Amino acid sequence: MTNTIWHPLRLAALASGLCLFVLTVMSLTSGANQQHFEMVLAPQVYAHDLLAQADGLKRIIALDDIFIACYVTVSILFASRLTGSSASALRPWIVGMGVAAGVLDFVENHHILAMLHQAQFGGVPDVHELILRENLSTLKWLLGHTAFFLVGWCLPTHNIWLRLFQLALIFMQLPVGALTLTVQDPTWTPILHLARLVNVMTGFFLVALLFPSRPVETP
Repeated sequence: MTNTIWHPLRLAALASGLCLFVLTVMSLTSGANQQHFEMVLAPQVYAHDLLAQADGLKRIIALDDIFIACYVTVSILFASRLTGSSASALRPWIVGMGVAAGVLDFVENHHILAMLHQAQFGGVPDVHELILRENLSTLKWLLGHTAFFLVGWCLPTHNIWLRLFQLALIFMQLPVGALTLTVQDPTWTPILHLARLVNVMTGFFLVALLFPSRPVETP
């Protein structure tokens, strides 16, 4: 029982889910929204919004750095416990995409922070810099969603909870993630952003619940 409770995969998955929950609460209560700075805005508007959200944004980035370390750990540990022919073929891609998403996420955090420091000295970002920021942030999300999608094809389905988790990874989280990146609508965009966060958060908690102590075997 002790090994099950304190298994590194369970701890990393729980930590990831809790970090994302706290980040979501911080964003909703403070009005600071890091995802707002993952897209192109007019440079003056971008700088203005950075300054308006500065205090909350710094706290969010600090916790997000910890979250990144946790979810990269989950990607590596979870992939290492997948077994079977599908896992053998897909494991390097799952790990590679998970780590690449984490690297891009670290770069994003501190690029945004650098642009905040620039704005505090009266500067504004170049529009080409903001276009690159959106491209790299989009790539980060898509790599993460695709890694989860690939995990779905490696999971066992010998009970209803594993089957539902597999279906959610394949048919829910990737479409929601893709829609969130493409739909630009004042009504639907906030809903999709929240749905994406809830999907990812739930995924981490399910990993902690369903795969704490033994290899994940597929037929």
